[in-house]
Amino acid sequence: MYDRINVASKTKKILDSAFDEPISVDDGNYLMNLKGSEIYPLLATADAVREEIVGDKVTFINNCNINFTNICHVRCGFCAFGKDPDDPDAYLLDDEGILNKAEGGYRDGAREFTLMGGVLEDATVEYYEHLLKLLKSHYPDVEIHGFSPTMIRDAAL
Repeated sequence: MYDRINVASKTKKILDSAFDEPISVDDGNYLMNLKGSEIYPLLATADAVREEIVGDKVTFINNCNINFTNICHVRCGFCAFGKDPDDPDAYLLDDEGILNKAEGGYRDGAREFTLMGGVLEDATVEYYEHLLKLLKSHYPDVEIHGFSPTMIRDAAL
């Protein structure tokens, strides 16, 4: 596939194997470090593998993003969203606030809710379960996508 462009032999080997089997974590890490024009064969391979698996069909779902809090004890280097609990702009929506946001999205055609927010230091699995049950009890036909891995990990510990 890459006869006419300069691609490292290791890269060629990994990309060629991607058509037949999932790549390894080590190979994935190698590909993540490609630079400059080295990424073009990766992009072309990813597109070709995607086309083999699902064709050119593209789908979407109307989604409503419900940020139920911006209070966060994690200080990610990339995030400008999180606030300390005593920050004047900090918020934590109650059930009514969450349902108001959900209703607005549902009225606009949303059939998926993304339930996301800051990572609360004292959140429990039961709290997150309550949020899911709250939304499902009012919108049983809506899919819910929610909670970051960090939120789940912290609540479970």
